[in-house]
Amino acid sequence: MRNRLLYTTLREFTEQAAYQLAADAAEGAEVPFELVESRGRRASLYAYRPLVEEFVRSRYAVLGRLPSYTPAARALEVLDGLSAYLAVRGVEQPPASPRERADTALRCLLAVVFAETTDFDLSVARFERAYAELEAALYEGRQVISALVPLEGLALASDEVPIGEGLTLARADAIVDPPDDFTGSGDTAVAVLTIEGDWPDSPPATLAQRRVRALLTALRLFDEGAFGVAGGVWVRRDAGRWILHALPLAPAPPSDEVLVLEPDIEDELRAFVNLVPRRLPRRGEVA
Repeated sequence: MRNRLLYTTLREFTEQAAYQLAADAAEGAEVPFELVESRGRRASLYAYRPLVEEFVRSRYAVLGRLPSYTPAARALEVLDGLSAYLAVRGVEQPPASPRERADTALRCLLAVVFAETTDFDLSVARFERAYAELEAALYEGRQVISALVPLEGLALASDEVPIGEGLTLARADAIVDPPDDFTGSGDTAVAVLTIEGDWPDSPPATLAQRRVRALLTALRLFDEGAFGVAGGVWVRRDAGRWILHALPLAPAPPSDEVLVLEPDIEDELRAFVNLVPRRLPRRGEVA
């Protein structure tokens, strides 16, 4: 596994989709079948094969309302290698828009996980194989760099809040495979930065510093909290060893106030964090 954040996001979506598809089938939604012929030594044999991908496509409007759908789609639509995965799954002409490509990839993933089944019972082994195929296509000849920055003054109700362009806020207790000496705990927010492809022009720690500085600026404009960083930045390549780097950003000023980010304001914060860097003045007294 090379992208643990992608893994956990897609695993949660697949689990919720399994419950939804099983409930739909139990309530009378029909899974279509096709008659498949296989030639034996003396005669042809016939069997019915469920067309799971068609059923998933017919129920996709419902699946799109699941709480885990948006994080899963956003996690996929920013990936450069998604067309390679769709080609592996036989999609000759991938959709033009990133969200449509992500939707198609999610349908393909579910079709692989639940292939040949009609009860939609989620098998861990099936998901692992389907995810391994996805990740192999996404990252062939590429690498993934992850960075973790524990924050002060911000707590999360949800396990993860995708922000965009590789940046996600995650609860400290929801981080998969954290560093041994990780300082975050409980619902404290951690900035998680995922960088694909070759090493960027700037070292990962420097890039994380820039993104977190912009995030802190947005948080301080968003609410009257005491926001800052709680230590350095943890960086690793693929699933390698975490390495701690210094992060020259100011800690939060002394305060007992903590902003708890409830689900009903996540979209508002996400939009605000993405807007602020585009609207900050570059010169003058306000800057």
